[in-house]
Amino acid sequence: MTIAADDAFDPTTPRPWRRFFAKIVDFSIYSIMILFAIFLLAIGVALAGIEYDYDYPRWVEHVILTPLIIVLCCIVDAVFLGLVGTTPARALFRIHVAPNGPGELTVASAMRRNLKLAALGLGLGLPIVSLVMQIVSYRALVDNGVTPWDRQENLSVTYGETSEARLAGQIVAVLLAFAFNVLLNLA
Repeated sequence: MTIAADDAFDPTTPRPWRRFFAKIVDFSIYSIMILFAIFLLAIGVALAGIEYDYDYPRWVEHVILTPLIIVLCCIVDAVFLGLVGTTPARALFRIHVAPNGPGELTVASAMRRNLKLAALGLGLGLPIVSLVMQIVSYRALVDNGVTPWDRQENLSVTYGETSEARLAGQIVAVLLAFAFNVLLNLA
């Protein structure tokens, strides 16, 4: 099959849904890592003989725990970006974040970017605020070709082409991430 010149792949064209699904997959992976660390901490607390009541009101989860998990996920994400140059889902989805100038993306720059993303793009996961911020961020990316946090950090995001096999892997990863989130909310 031949692709016409007008249909040629442009690696700089914004792909908000690809970014969204990659973020869901990455944050699901990081959440598993964080929950495992919390589980190990709970075992340590139990072995130390410290009693703790894990029962808390539901609002605490939405107002305190969700923003905390999002910030922790952003920190893990920044470490991956700064040290490895990508994240598991960005590699799968062929998304590359890099400085517009010379040099590599540092952990510090990735951390600044991700903390801005947590606040401006995800609204720290706070009910209603998060939905509004995601819609505003989507519009900014589609209209301007760049998100506010990438512009402020002078970063560019490019995309690689996706083969059918890679697309199948992306679909499986997204379905597993959604399944994990459903199970987590049922627990």
